[in-house]
Amino acid sequence: MAHAKAALDNFTESDKGEFVIGSACHDAILRPTVFAEKWGVLPQGYDGRTTAGKEAKALLSKTYGNNVLKQDEMLQIRNIGEGLNRHPSISKLLSSITDTELSLVWNEQGIECKARLDAVAVVNGQTILIDLKTSRSAEQRDFERSCVSYGYIIQSAHYLAGAKACGIIKENNNNFIHVVIEKEQPYLGAAYCLDDATLEIGEKRRQEAMRKFAAAQANDIWPGYSEQIETIAAPSWYFEQSGDFADGI
Repeated sequence: MAHAKAALDNFTESDKGEFVIGSACHDAILRPTVFAEKWGVLPQGYDGRTTAGKEAKALLSKTYGNNVLKQDEMLQIRNIGEGLNRHPSISKLLSSITDTELSLVWNEQGIECKARLDAVAVVNGQTILIDLKTSRSAEQRDFERSCVSYGYIIQSAHYLAGAKACGIIKENNNNFIHVVIEKEQPYLGAAYCLDDATLEIGEKRRQEAMRKFAAAQANDIWPGYSEQIETIAAPSWYFEQSGDFADGI
């Protein structure tokens, strides 16, 4: 809960390189008109060490702030877009988008909940929520790990709950699609939808997190890690590899 409190109190949009590219990709792919207005691109041959280069960047920064891309970054974004369009299912989803960057606000357990959907599409009469992610790997096993490591399972459950609460989708609709595109050649894309059993676990964990948040908010006590000295053990894979290590001695 301490992390949640810190995030709420100190939230800022990140301007780190990898997040800038991700944000630019979202705009270029989902909101091309906004991208043209929001992002500037440095000229070919730009060199930040030269006076001309510094002047070119300063000029663009006056209009676009930190949203200034180099030529190689712009090329990367174009390649990502082309990679998405090569995937037939993703291409169909993107061409069926009806809304983008849709903000949701609803009340649950006395908590004001928020979510922002990357995009909403309608395909064959079915409303589909879309979450666009750039990644080093779009391979299924890698993304399954990412779903656990980065909380995408709980995120999916939260966005679905918000969309249902706000009337975007019906109660029996769990069409939340993760569109994943690799950031490097050959810029492969994939689309994944979590099964009902996984979403059910995500919803249970979301509800548990909300109960903890409500209690912390009511008492203004935001617990962190254990305040005791804890005994820890090496992870299971370390013990599994120890036999192989001994064999090599």
